[in-house]
Amino acid sequence: MSQARHTTVLAVAVLTIFASMYVAAQQFPPPRHPVRTSCLTEIRGGKKSCWGIVIKLDSALFKKTIRRDDLKVVEAKHGANITYLTNWHTSHGGKELTIEFKPGRGDFGTGNRVAITLYKTAFALPTKNFPDYMTIVQNTDAVLRAGKNAHAQSVNPCDHPNNLPASFFEVPVGPQGDWTAVPLPDPQQSDDPLVPVVVAAAGGIQGPADRRGMRLGCGTLRNRSQKSVTAILLRWILIRRQDHLAIRQNGFSPDTVLIEGHTPAIELTISTDSFRRTDFSIISFASVTQRLTKNGILSGDYFLYVGVHQVLFEDGSVWKAKPVR
Repeated sequence: MSQARHTTVLAVAVLTIFASMYVAAQQFPPPRHPVRTSCLTEIRGGKKSCWGIVIKLDSALFKKTIRRDDLKVVEAKHGANITYLTNWHTSHGGKELTIEFKPGRGDFGTGNRVAITLYKTAFALPTKNFPDYMTIVQNTDAVLRAGKNAHAQSVNPCDHPNNLPASFFEVPVGPQGDWTAVPLPDPQQSDDPLVPVVVAAAGGIQGPADRRGMRLGCGTLRNRSQKSVTAILLRWILIRRQDHLAIRQNGFSPDTVLIEGHTPAIELTISTDSFRRTDFSIISFASVTQRLTKNGILSGDYFLYVGVHQVLFEDGSVWKAKPVR
């Protein structure tokens, strides 16, 4: 995409937002490779929205040509990999990377975040001790709040459960077949008094029989500690339903854990000894079960445990969950 096109859009306003970057191998504390990101805010077809993300790294250089395998773009509202919907280019001598939707392919909408994973192969000159990849999480809704001094705000639709947008109930297409799945709080963490923040409730919305799929909805987090929380990473563990009782009695094992993983960091405040609802749809059921799906078909009965992987407290301290297995 040419620089000329980038600068001749009807109205362009880049709203600078300093996002948090989380390195996969060391999500907290704040990373050693500072990054600046911003929403590319434009008016296209009379609509003002965030159409892309601009990433600036002062201490590294991007390659002039970045391949599709060198990055991944995931929007958080539906947990969808949208890399194929985007174009990207580097500028300013390799210091800046712009990722934006292809013409006619949409925008990031409202109440959304985007997680961009950059692999080490995307860089011509990575910094010293650079990890194999890093993930950057950027809010994309702040651009709709016009104003000279506007800043990014964390949008949490689950703070208003009686006024959820219609898009919240859209279920992405998932694996087809005769599977069943139930999201549940991680029982091992719930029963462990040493875990400071736990998932108190989890739920999901399933699609119709002729269009199978599941979208995790609003979940509830409980801060059982005496310190305020500023960010968390959720974790998920997929098990067979038949192994539920064995796990409650004996804990997780390589035989009972089918798939596990965790989300990028979610910025939200949870006061001491209190509850907070947030959107769990950042966990994509389709992505979680991809390895178990054959030719788009999934079978079996499953529980999807949702727990907490890491917690960042207001005082800068960090809690990290023990390995699952």
